[in-house]
Amino acid sequence: MRKLGRVGFVAMVVLLTVSSFAQVDPFFELDYNYYSDGTFATWVGEEDNACDGNVYYSGTTSNFRTRDRIRCLDGINVSHSCWEFSNGSWTPVTCP
Repeated sequence: MRKLGRVGFVAMVVLLTVSSFAQVDPFFELDYNYYSDGTFATWVGEEDNACDGNVYYSGTTSNFRTRDRIRCLDGINVSHSCWEFSNGSWTPVTCP
């Protein structure tokens, strides 16, 4: 019994460690749509971090993107935000 408890504990620690490094949120899908400039009018690409853990790409990336956070349970979009990549990081900006 004691050995089984140790094995279970080790398995739990490994699972928590691996899941803490994962970029997947099992409750939300993150969709990034990339645009040619800060007007967010001309779409150039997409990165879809799907609920199933897969990441899908289409088109190209740019320094301007929107992020939609979609609930996996029912597909409802719970947030929409606009971002600009500058000085080495993504910064939230006002959506047009």
